[in-house]
Amino acid sequence: VTGVQTCALPISASPAATGPKVSVITPTIPERAALLAEAKASVERQTYRGVEHLIEMDTKRQGQGFTRNDAVRRSTAEWLVFLDDDDLLDPQFVELHLEHAEATGADLVYSICRLPTGYTGWAPRVAEFDEALLRKPNCNYIPVTVLLRKSMFERAGGFKQARALDDWNLWLSLLNAGAKFEYLPVVSWSYRVHGMVA
Repeated sequence: VTGVQTCALPISASPAATGPKVSVITPTIPERAALLAEAKASVERQTYRGVEHLIEMDTKRQGQGFTRNDAVRRSTAEWLVFLDDDDLLDPQFVELHLEHAEATGADLVYSICRLPTGYTGWAPRVAEFDEALLRKPNCNYIPVTVLLRKSMFERAGGFKQARALDDWNLWLSLLNAGAKFEYLPVVSWSYRVHGMVA
């Protein structure tokens, strides 16, 4: 089979009339099946039950940004969560982010990730949202694992870059489209690097 393949995994029996409220979007490639299995398990453990997991197999190696776009086109949910195939959501990730979005009127909610022991590379900024800082070159402090209103994602035009800085490019497009960003000051997911323990 060629092209991009979709695997929709319903996490619970949502009402047929409304469907899932949140789609978790994961791009992957066949060589990362073991990592993907762990990411899938973390989605299945969500305490919020109106969730589906859309997994896109990038068989053409078009890049994670464009592969996420393909998954979003298949989503019927109101909200999106982007989860890379080597990262893990804590069980309350969706529940906490949705509660914060509904309380603040946010279009995008981001939180704190758990970093691998001994990791000294990129790290997110643990502080309130700062639009001016985010707009500066090489100052992307928001990881791709966020809760985002799907209608705002579509208004911003989705991911416009396939790989490097694909998330930062989307954040700038969202800001230009009028999106409201909100910071949730809790550790709610694990950012993993191969060979290191989160």
